Amino acid sequence: MMKTKIILVLVFLLSIMPIYSKPISFRMKGAFQRGCPRMPSITKVEADYEGEDIAVNIQKYSGTVWICIYDVDGNLVSSIADTITKNGFITQNVANLPTGEYTLCIALNNVTYEGTFYIE
Repeated sequence: MMKTKIILVLVFLLSIMPIYSKPISFRMKGAFQRGCPRMPSITKVEADYEGEDIAVNIQKYSGTVWICIYDVDGNLVSSIADTITKNGFITQNVANLPTGEYTLCIALNNVTYEGTFYIE
């Protein structure tokens, strides 16, 4: 009886613990001249991996956004395109991808942002 109570308390505590997203660090590719960006960009790109989703937040940009996910062999495993105006939030489900390291590419007009994340 005591073991059951302890297990119930542990399950309750684990269920109320918040799940934190893992930020994905990016580096900007493209639009380079002599190794440096041609012009500073006011566009802000952020991405987080949480649970089964990649959440991409883009600010100060209007146009088409391509989000592509590649495996370690460079194979395209998922892609999505969306159009945003000024600010936008795009979610890509990655529940069907197996455990491993992936590259996330976000393409905006002539600039690509690239970062890696790991699915456990």
